Amino acid sequence: MVQAYAKIFSGPQGERLENAARAWSVWEGITSNLVPDKDTTTYEDPEFAKTFAKIENHYFMSGAFLGGTNRDNNYLLENVGKIAHLPIYIVQGRYDQVCPRFQADDLVAALKKANPSIKLEYHITIAGHSQYEKETMKILTRIMDSLSWPAEKE
Repeated sequence: MVQAYAKIFSGPQGERLENAARAWSVWEGITSNLVPDKDTTTYEDPEFAKTFAKIENHYFMSGAFLGGTNRDNNYLLENVGKIAHLPIYIVQGRYDQVCPRFQADDLVAALKKANPSIKLEYHITIAGHSQYEKETMKILTRIMDSLSWPAEKE
């Protein structure tokens, strides 16, 4: 499906492209939240839909920029040792239909195996995929507020 959309998105402007972009965008908007927002106006807007859908499609066609275009690409898991020394914060919606929880679980297990003393926080929220859902946003805000930032130069 991703390749079929890529063909449409790289083709001529017109009704076919607009309909495909709208379908992609509205589906993404609806599936990203635990309780779907009935107002899909933003996702249906032709300019938003074309931009949003083309960017996402490019991301998927590029293997999430992790090398290759294989959807089963395990680059991050296979190279987890390169980041296992960093503090890691993972916030995962229990009901995420876009990025299923098993992916986060696998990453957490690989990180702990690579470095048993890693500074790792793993939060599973009662939410879907969107960072704007209440519980997820609360945890993300708390994490960001807890990070130390370099002092601003005057």
